Amino acid sequence: QKQDELKMNLVREELELVQNAIFTEPDDQTAWGYHRFLISWAYPNNNNEGNLNNETPSQLKCSSSHTMNMYYELLDEECNSLRELIETENGQCKWAFIGLHLVLVALQQLLLEDDSKSSNVKNEANECLRKLIILDPNRKGRYESLIM
Repeated sequence: QKQDELKMNLVREELELVQNAIFTEPDDQTAWGYHRFLISWAYPNNNNEGNLNNETPSQLKCSSSHTMNMYYELLDEECNSLRELIETENGQCKWAFIGLHLVLVALQQLLLEDDSKSSNVKNEANECLRKLIILDPNRKGRYESLIM
């Protein structure tokens, strides 16, 4: 548990640096690549491999509830930060929508399917994809295939 707290604190510090970069230059792909790595690396029980989508909710039950709560809070804070960036950029930054979608998918994996919050998160993730179809029409097929 102490190791989980240290890891989460490190991720928070690094995310703060990344947020400074993405709020300064939202179209810099390098910052977004590191953002993606940090979100996936912080994922409980990932054996430090950074594979966000390889675990099922039942596998997550192996993590302590304290670790899960820390990760949930981190994701929730990150969602709020990315929503703020999207608003600041007048909804025109595709990378912010891609980042928000990533965080929302991770957040949804922590929630129970029948939870109303899960439904809201799923709807917002899909809305990110619909906006990406407009902002980035060259990848329309990819975004459509990700809609849940």
